[in-house]
Amino acid sequence: MKRRQHYSLEKELTKLWEKMRCHDVSKEERSKAVSQAIHKMDGKYLDIATSDVTARVLQTCVKWCSESERDAIFDVLQPHLLTLSCKKYAIFLVKKLIELVCQFHIFPSWSCCQPSSSYYWSCSR
Repeated sequence: MKRRQHYSLEKELTKLWEKMRCHDVSKEERSKAVSQAIHKMDGKYLDIATSDVTARVLQTCVKWCSESERDAIFDVLQPHLLTLSCKKYAIFLVKKLIELVCQFHIFPSWSCCQPSSSYYWSCSR
């Protein structure tokens, strides 16, 4: 049986993910778990984005991380967004990245990038 390339990292990230995704976790605990996970994934974002388990972890990190952490992740993955959008599990990360980066940086005044916009919802389905 072949073992995954980042198996031990996946196990560590899964434990952190359980802390991050709970709704009853305080903001401080969640941000600490997110920062730990991002630190462990640093330099491996592209490999992690294609795995079923770790893609969810990275998506949760993108959702709850600080703006500077999100920008750093986006800068690393930006040249690979088209390739990642064709991957089974990475597509959801790409959608989340584009949604959040578009919302805060690129087109803050464009209504099509806002989640409340009907155009946004018709394109994202």
